Amino acid sequence: MWKLKYALVSVWIAAALLAGCAGRRPRETAPVPRAGGAFKLVYQNSPETLDPQAIILLADWEVASLVYEGLTAQGAAPDRVQPLLAESWEESDRGRRWVFTLRQNVYFHDDPCFPGGRGRKVTAGDVLYTFRRIADPKAEWANWYLFAGKIEGLDDFHAGRAPAIGGLRALDERRVEFRLTRPYAAFLKVLASQTACIVPREAVERYGADFGKHPAGTGPFRLAAWNPFERILLVRNGRYWRTDSRGARLPYLDSIDIRFRADATESVLLNAFLKGETHLFAAHQNLYETIRDDPRHAGKFRRVGALPEMSLRFLGFSLDTPTALARHPELRRAVALAFDRAELRKQAPQVRITLADTLVPRPFLARGRSWHPHQPQAAAAIFDGFRKDLAASPITLGSNFQSLDVALLRQHLARLAVKATVQIRPARYFQYIVSQRPSIFRVSFTPSFFDPEDYYCLFYSKSSPDVNLTRYRSEEFDRTLEAAMVQRNPAGRSALFDRLEEILYRDVPAIYLNHGTPIHLIAAPYLHGVALRFVYPDLTEAWLAEKDGARTQPEN
Repeated sequence: MWKLKYALVSVWIAAALLAGCAGRRPRETAPVPRAGGAFKLVYQNSPETLDPQAIILLADWEVASLVYEGLTAQGAAPDRVQPLLAESWEESDRGRRWVFTLRQNVYFHDDPCFPGGRGRKVTAGDVLYTFRRIADPKAEWANWYLFAGKIEGLDDFHAGRAPAIGGLRALDERRVEFRLTRPYAAFLKVLASQTACIVPREAVERYGADFGKHPAGTGPFRLAAWNPFERILLVRNGRYWRTDSRGARLPYLDSIDIRFRADATESVLLNAFLKGETHLFAAHQNLYETIRDDPRHAGKFRRVGALPEMSLRFLGFSLDTPTALARHPELRRAVALAFDRAELRKQAPQVRITLADTLVPRPFLARGRSWHPHQPQAAAAIFDGFRKDLAASPITLGSNFQSLDVALLRQHLARLAVKATVQIRPARYFQYIVSQRPSIFRVSFTPSFFDPEDYYCLFYSKSSPDVNLTRYRSEEFDRTLEAAMVQRNPAGRSALFDRLEEILYRDVPAIYLNHGTPIHLIAAPYLHGVALRFVYPDLTEAWLAEKDGARTQPEN
């Protein structure tokens, strides 16, 4: 589960200079964006698919966000949603009926799937097709849970009980009506998730299972070349619908040239950035402060902003197995009491770690609570009552690399005479968790949209097995989450979230490790117009000033 998914742009404005005693000089005008140029990026992980309905990896999201668009877009603030393909919407029936009006001048990318290779105009029929695809029972998309139960008739269509989705219809070519089963508080945010990006039937039917390698969206860039594990080349969508404040068509860049390097650690990426091999670099807090304070780097970068701290790392328990850990919450609590998470900070002082006391980061919660304290004696007393059960079902710890947290947990359990075996699966790790069900597994998570609801869906019994990896089931938890989904009063919703935290604290389906720390996005000094959208950069209005050949075309 590495879900790891601002149309407004901040352009640098030159400061006014003070003249001498004679008075002020006129304010300098903002630099005028220049069209053209090849934007360069270096990533560690190559995308697996650019099919928006199939995406679960953050690396895939980042690239797909440049190619596809949905009806709405997530803003910089958690409660801000912006129009995207839908220029406007109307809400009625106390939040159960929504009518979205599409923009008139939006076209799919030029692609051989269309007659003459010319992309056609987006219509309300494309929205209906996309949602039928999301609910396709043959596909079983991992992110189907985002809409399951929310739209009238969607579940019946998914189960094969209805030929169409009753709560979704086209009123005309530009207007689409959604009728919801209940007035969901985060509906507009869910529509802004990558899963809801609009796709054309022609491309899906032409490319079939390979559609993820032949994306056809409406975004500012389209795919020109893809050499797996080496390079992706995106080029400017010449018929993109957005324009800047001067009326010039966006995007400015001719291309985005993305190279992939398996050895691209943070230090390797920093070196590539300083050498001009990539125009953007994401630095954790400590490294950013080091770069910022080093006089050798003065003038070599500009800070774009900080990405939101939304990620969560945790150790999940496989609760659908016939093991003592799966059957007994008190035994899982003993594991939590045995684990001294503070050692994560002590043994990795160079990394600023924010230990997670709650599932959802603190800014989202009204109160929250403290996590299970390190109490090895209390843990030992609980373990002593389960020695025979533990011997009958040995503990396995799953990870995709030699991680510090898993190694520490194994050591802490060993101190209390609890044996645990570590299993490392560097390849197909996600499939390993789903199919082989290690006793405890390490995962990282980034929500699909800005809302606590998506974190709690990790333990919702109606989420797909690819989302609820622990297979935790609790009627009380489900009822509380479903009440929060439709609660529009902020105070009432916060109270329900606090109750969900209490239930998870009691049942311990997972051990929380840490929430994300600030990640600062820095850019080359001649790069302008980069904005932040959710958890990745928006390059729609990015442009390169002429410097050191920065505006040259990419290599073939």
